[in-house]
Amino acid sequence: MNAMAEQHFGYSTFGYWKLCNTEEAGKLMDSHGESTTSLAYPTKPDDLETKLGPVGAAEVWITSDKKSPWPIWLTIEEATTHTKVMAKKGYTGPSNLYKSAIRGTSDLALHASLPEERKHVNVPTLFILDRADLQKKMQIDGTAKRVKQLRIEDTDCGHWAQLELPDRLNQLLEGFAEEDVGNVGQ
Repeated sequence: MNAMAEQHFGYSTFGYWKLCNTEEAGKLMDSHGESTTSLAYPTKPDDLETKLGPVGAAEVWITSDKKSPWPIWLTIEEATTHTKVMAKKGYTGPSNLYKSAIRGTSDLALHASLPEERKHVNVPTLFILDRADLQKKMQIDGTAKRVKQLRIEDTDCGHWAQLELPDRLNQLLEGFAEEDVGNVGQ
């Protein structure tokens, strides 16, 4: 993934995956909860490039117990709630998502055995592309190849559209439901 990102953008965007792929990731993030929350909700979208993207940068940030100011779109109540929930539930579950992706524990053999027509999505699909979210920019090319009725909407935000632009996101979802999904089968 990092090699593809470096080829596509000229720098790494998935360095934090290496940390998440370790057995210690959950405990490390649990022991530095506020620092991890601060890293997950960057003040500026560019922070993802410098604090999460390079291999080792996330671990340095977390183990140094660094914290950045909360972004303007994230209230202190939301940040506090997130930190409390993660303190109770832990980061092991969320980090397992990355372990599964990296270690190939999804059923790749099943996917490979599917007929080509079953590898495509044939229903209206909305892809909300956050201009500052570099990872989504990489995903769009592969998505466009597999989704026949793809509607792409750009937003001017980072990774957390539901927090950064909730009204715009709701408008896009409602419009999609009315215009695209409402016409299925007609």
